[in-house]
Amino acid sequence: EVWQQVWQPLYGAQLDARGAADALRRMLGTLYTGADWLVIARQLADADNRARRDALVAWL
Repeated sequence: EVWQQVWQPLYGAQLDARGAADALRRMLGTLYTGADWLVIARQLADADNRARRDALVAWL
C-alpha cells in the first residue's frame, strides 16, 4: 500500500507530491490516534513550514 500510494506518485511516471503526502498522512493517522496523532501531525506541519520558509528565503 505504501508503495502504490506514496512511492509511485513520487517516483513514478507522473509526479504527484501532494497526493503522496496526503496518502502518507492518512496512513500515519490510522496508526496513531488521539494525543499521539496530534504530536505527529504537529511535527509534520512544523517540518513542512520549515521547508516552505527555507524555499522562500532562498528565492528572495
